[in-house]
Amino acid sequence: MDSALISAPTVFLVQLFFCFRLWVISATAYIKPIRIALVSLVLALSILHCGSGCAIAVQGYNHVEFAKLNPGSKFALVWSLSTASGMAFDTILTIALTSSLYRARSGIKKSNHVINLIIIATVNTNLITTLLSLALLVTFLAFPSAQFYGGIAFVLPRSYMNCFLATLNYRDYLQKKLDNNNTTNLGCY
Repeated sequence: MDSALISAPTVFLVQLFFCFRLWVISATAYIKPIRIALVSLVLALSILHCGSGCAIAVQGYNHVEFAKLNPGSKFALVWSLSTASGMAFDTILTIALTSSLYRARSGIKKSNHVINLIIIATVNTNLITTLLSLALLVTFLAFPSAQFYGGIAFVLPRSYMNCFLATLNYRDYLQKKLDNNNTTNLGCY
């Protein structure tokens, strides 16, 4: 349970970065009230995910026997809430970023190709955490006393960090690719 107390704020910081990224990328795609609503929604889900992650640690210390886990217990509710809010955050963020990027396409082949590469990278990085959250929720609800979900819960915060680092590294990779004036290196359109 110590890892939940440490990983919840870490995941929250990564999710804040993704919220900022949504705010910046959606600037040209949506009018300001829609941008505010989208960012507020994902920010609220991020806060809920962090708060319920910390509550998991507190409930985990109070929960004596995991082998007799009651699906209706506070711990089960908090665990399900944390996982569902993380999954909702990832799904809404992916859809909002993808639609924002799709609306930013200009009609110029090279810039459209770059935007398509960013869309693919966005979907790929957010898909990892979404699928892990889904697997975590399904294994927890299907086998609450078997603790299969513990292994996935151990990997999930690290996958958020890996997705964050992959996003930052991809920016450098894409910048180097764009600095090269040779368009044949960009691949097929």
